[in-house]
Amino acid sequence: MSALRPIQLRVQRSRKHTKNMKLQKVLWRALFAVFFILLLQGVRGLLTGASSFVVCNAAGSWSLAIPSTLLMVFGVIFLLGAFFFGLQSGNQQESLGWLLIFSGGASNLWERFIFGCVTDYISLFFFPTFNGADILITIGVLCILFASLGVKFVTRNNILNT
Repeated sequence: MSALRPIQLRVQRSRKHTKNMKLQKVLWRALFAVFFILLLQGVRGLLTGASSFVVCNAAGSWSLAIPSTLLMVFGVIFLLGAFFFGLQSGNQQESLGWLLIFSGGASNLWERFIFGCVTDYISLFFFPTFNGADILITIGVLCILFASLGVKFVTRNNILNT
């Protein structure tokens, strides 16, 4: 009986270590998301005050006429899904993609909730007006797409490895 005691202690320590690692993973991702949300909101504040070409998009993506309440409900559901898909992913590149999608989506949802619209401030003559959060979402989708195709550009030595 006494010979089993050290093995049981190691198993308990291992479970505790695994639980701590998962918590650390969640906290790093949350900090990453908060950083990008604050960065995007700061850029929004700077550019909306300095730029004469700012669009307050009260509709959905590509100006689709969708009720704001419906957009917010689906947005929250989608953001929760993106966050948890990112946590469950074993692929670092895919996990980064989900995290970028979550950060950009949360920034857009925050703007919609606070201001009643999403502020678009980047205008290219050949493309609809968009914002920094849309760029993050697009890069996130590309990360997931490339990960599913086996194209790797995220290495093991990055912030998601912690």
